[in-house]
Parts: sequence; structure tokens; C-alpha cells
Amino acid sequence: MTLNWDTFAGGLAAIEAELRAGAPDATAADEAGPYITRLLISALHDGFLPYEDMATGLKRAWPRLGGPFLDYRMWQAPLDPARTYRLTGSLNDVERLGVGTYAVTPEGVLLLEDYVVFRSGDFTLDIGAQGQLKTTGNTRLLMLREFLRPPGRRAADLQLTFGDGTPLPLPAANKDLAMAVARVGGMARQFAQWSKRMAETPNAFTTPPAELAAAYKGDSGTLYYPGYYDLAEDEVLVIERPAVDCATWSISSYTHWLEPLPPPHADLGRIDDRGAALKPGEAVTIRLAPSIEGLAGPAIATGRRRGAMLYRTIDGEELAVPRTRIERR
Repeated sequence: MTLNWDTFAGGLAAIEAELRAGAPDATAADEAGPYITRLLISALHDGFLPYEDMATGLKRAWPRLGGPFLDYRMWQAPLDPARTYRLTGSLNDVERLGVGTYAVTPEGVLLLEDYVVFRSGDFTLDIGAQGQLKTTGNTRLLMLREFLRPPGRRAADLQLTFGDGTPLPLPAANKDLAMAVARVGGMARQFAQWSKRMAETPNAFTTPPAELAAAYKGDSGTLYYPGYYDLAEDEVLVIERPAVDCATWSISSYTHWLEPLPPPHADLGRIDDRGAALKPGEAVTIRLAPSIEGLAGPAIATGRRRGAMLYRTIDGEELAVPRTRIERR
């Protein structure tokens, strides 16, 4: 096999230049290259080492991108819609395990087809056209969302096999650099489109735009409210989270490219009902600013003036967008 390194490098450089040209400020422009590199690490691993860490039939989805929920451990496996599968496991300390089947568009966007949720104990889940979790002729991927947060420590025990219990074969490597570049470009452009739309309504939360609503819907029990912060150094974004019944909620801030903020703001840049010391259904006022200094009550510190943000509710049926306003220090 011959690897065309010049074409490979040129394709990545073009993607980085595209992102830098659309960056809203110098910080986002400087982060474009490292962001592309992290996408590339994932694409190369899946293309050249897809068989590693697959003893359970599931592969850990390591890259944190597209506005990730940092209390999720993500797992995935390719599915053949002509086959049946069985997922077994024990939740241990996991609060909620969501399991979904997905179609994949030519651009690499995942479209949810069916979803099942487990909340405690042991389980067995049959997956297929006639299974408890349904597949269609378009199904290509199984994805799991394992919700584990302190004080819980024990992740779920999971095993995916064919429907008759036969172990899954290890996936083959494609060893295709051009495919890796295409995947990086697809992911980078998809999330750049998301952040661009989010930035059109600064310092506010909205509902997902119609053309992106299906792509946002990765978990059938989660409602997503995209937002964007764009603050002067002396400004604070006040977020009025309404009283809404749900299992849990969270507000997370990200870089412009929808990556987690670098430490220490990966933790300072998000809050949930537990962090606010509230019951999930209670209303709360949260203040978001570049610096934590001087912020009273529940607060989010981003370490930067601009970036994306997401408000989520899990297992909440009522649609309620948080209100926002600007205060000056």
C-alpha cells in the first residue's frame, strides 16, 4: 500500500485554512489547528487501529466534539442491518444508559432511528428489525450514552454479540489516508456550521434550527437548547433557568469549535442541578463570564469572551428556553 503523504498534508492544511478564515477572533483561529489534529487522531485510529479495545464488541468514542456532555461515556459499534445483535450488561453506578440505532448521511451526520433507556440493574436488549431496539435498511451504527457522575464510580458492564451470542469479529482496518482526511473535513465543516448558526444569536439560548434539528437529536430523551456567548471583559451573561421537571439538567460552555474548554475551565465552564445544589425541577439564576472573580451564586467561568454553549434537559417533556440578559461588573 502506498500512502500519499503530500495529498494528505495538503488536504488537512486546506481544512485548517477554511476554519481559520471563518474564525470569529484570534483565539478561535489559533485553536483551529489543534482542533483539526484532535479530529485527525480519531480518524486515523478508526482507520488504522479499529480492532483495538473491542473485547466487549463496543468501541469507546473518545473524541469530545460537537458540544459533548462530559458526564457521558460514549460507546459505538457498526451494525449490519441484515444481522441481529444482543446487548447485555449491568448498570452498576450508571444513572442512565441510552442505546440508539442510527443512519449515517453521506456527510457523516448521525440520524437517530430508535432508542431504548435503562436506569438500573441488569438488562438484555435484542437489536434488529424485530428486536426491542429496531433497525432498518438504513441502520449503520449503534451508539450508547452512559451517564455516570460523582459520587458514582463504577461504569456499566457491557457486551455486544450477534443475536445468537456469537462474538463479533474484529473490524478490519481501511488504511486509507484520503478517507481520514474526508472524515476530518466532514466533522469540522458540520460543527463549524453549527457554531456559525449559534453565533447568529449571541448571548441567548434558542431551539435548534429546523435544518439542524435532526442532527442535534442524538438522545430521544434529551432536549437541546443551543446558545452562544459573546461578552466584553466587564460583561456577565445572566441565565434564568426556568422551573422544568426533568431527571437532570446542565449548562455547558465550549470553544467556538464546540470542543470542551481547556483546563481548568473544563470544570469551571459548566454546571448542573447537583453543582447548583438544587432539585432538578427548581428554577435557578446562573452567571456566566470569562472570569469567576466576583460572580455571586451558581456561576460559569469560560476563560474567554466568545464560544458556544448548550443547555440540556434529560427526561423533561416541557420545552422551555432559558432567558438571558447582560449585566456589567
